[in-house]
Amino acid sequence: MLLSKSIKIFSLSSITLVLVAGCGGGSSSSSNQNTDNEAVVPTNSAPVANAGSDQTIQLGSVLELSASQSSDADGDTLTIEWSLTSVPEGSVLTIENNTLEQLSLSPDIIGDYVFSLTVNDGTVNSAPDEVVISVTPESTSNQAPVANAGAAQNTNVDEIVNLTAENSFDPDGDPLSFTWTVTSKPDGSLVKFDGDDFSQQNISFTPDATGEYLLTLEVNDGLASNTAMVTVNASANNLDITDKIFVERSTSCSEYVGTYQSNVDDIKRGISFHGNVSISSNSTECTIDINQIPNHSFNDQSAAFATNVGEVIDSYRINIAPAFSGTDTALELGVAEAVMLNGVTLDILPAACYGVGDEPLGREKIGCGPDQNDNPWRYDPMSPLNTFGTDSHNAHTQPNGKYHYHANPVAMFAQNCENAVASPVIGFAADGFPIYGSCFTDPSSGEIRKAVSSYALKNNGGPREEVVGYQTPQAGVGLIASNNYDGQFRGDWEYVQGTGDLDQCNGMTVDGKYGYYVTNTFPWVINCFKGQINNSFARSEELERRSHSHAGETHSH
Repeated sequence: MLLSKSIKIFSLSSITLVLVAGCGGGSSSSSNQNTDNEAVVPTNSAPVANAGSDQTIQLGSVLELSASQSSDADGDTLTIEWSLTSVPEGSVLTIENNTLEQLSLSPDIIGDYVFSLTVNDGTVNSAPDEVVISVTPESTSNQAPVANAGAAQNTNVDEIVNLTAENSFDPDGDPLSFTWTVTSKPDGSLVKFDGDDFSQQNISFTPDATGEYLLTLEVNDGLASNTAMVTVNASANNLDITDKIFVERSTSCSEYVGTYQSNVDDIKRGISFHGNVSISSNSTECTIDINQIPNHSFNDQSAAFATNVGEVIDSYRINIAPAFSGTDTALELGVAEAVMLNGVTLDILPAACYGVGDEPLGREKIGCGPDQNDNPWRYDPMSPLNTFGTDSHNAHTQPNGKYHYHANPVAMFAQNCENAVASPVIGFAADGFPIYGSCFTDPSSGEIRKAVSSYALKNNGGPREEVVGYQTPQAGVGLIASNNYDGQFRGDWEYVQGTGDLDQCNGMTVDGKYGYYVTNTFPWVINCFKGQINNSFARSEELERRSHSHAGETHSH
């Protein structure tokens, strides 16, 4: 699962299954969330076929053709069709299976062979792309070597893979040199072959993401060279993700199929826990089964959990192909916002609003339920003016011991962009769209930097204004810090289009793919849904009442 944007090309004859991995909640939203972000459904773009460069080879050599550089601007899966449009007179060369991404052929006479490649994205064909192969007579003084990269391998992420060219040979007995390269790899993988270690007959590497790695071996006898390819498929079978930084950036939950485990500690209590995540898929959706134990230790000295952490078995379904619904959907108490790939849910909203419930004014603990979704004075658990007892991962527990995040999990991705790598997918929202870390590639500059929220304090942080139907917070009443829009309440913020990178829901489209981003300011992760919510994220009435700690006071809501 560790976890990144490739056009995946599948042949009609074989499909490689990509295996990989991945917080309870309530939701609510301000009333001004559906104003400027109606989604535009993109039109289909035709794919682009790329049959590779023209080649000149000697008779007797094996011809390698690849469609791997073909692409689709929409990220659609491509199917392949090769055809042989011209051969030298007298040749009987044919293509036995013209739907494979990689072709290995042996031209039978000298002359020019013209191959045509067409790809289809499920809607339209590409324009054909031709490649010319010129076959020359065999050299009487030197015969090209024969490259052999070995058989395809299946392995697990983080396991060492050994590759050998020992079955390569030179017909003339000439000594050979070897060069290994990575031709393609899963989206987000950081694997690369650099240096002398990859100019040896035998090499090794460690897959860091689930999916297919296509590796090329070139052998050279000093006068001529030849190549061979080998595939390595890495899966996630009981993969240990304890304290792992993920790398994969695929936007489809099906790319994370696998089983994951972690061994972590409740720091204050000195108790060890075992986290489990299982991801499976069918043709339309993924199922993520979790026990709500994260892949990092928790409950450090900054925390004041209302209840002790315990395993809570939950199951969530994710749409494999999420789509914009046309209308943004507000967060709602009783609906978890997301499930993270480390097995913990995102639960942003508290059930505490100023002036709602039976508790003393300014010290409300429960009572602000789904019927108060438009209440502007719902407390923000992430405001430094409020105390919700969260640990350093912005998480705490519900009454049943369920550990859940309110914002950035401070795990799974690098918290700064100094390594110049765009953040991975760390979870999936209830509408199926991915949740990324904070870093993205700015298309205007190419710089990798943190995404910026487009929310600002109302009235430039000036005095709060009355909202009809709701009691306005008053400074000094209970724990109310001021009469200004200071961020103590979710309604202190407003969306200001164009002031940041992100839309009203805290998402954006990069390279044709929409996702939500973790930010350092409100709304922290997500503030509304762009797509249709899967009903598996709706919690029962009992689970809507969650436990938090305000200034050391334990309560449920």
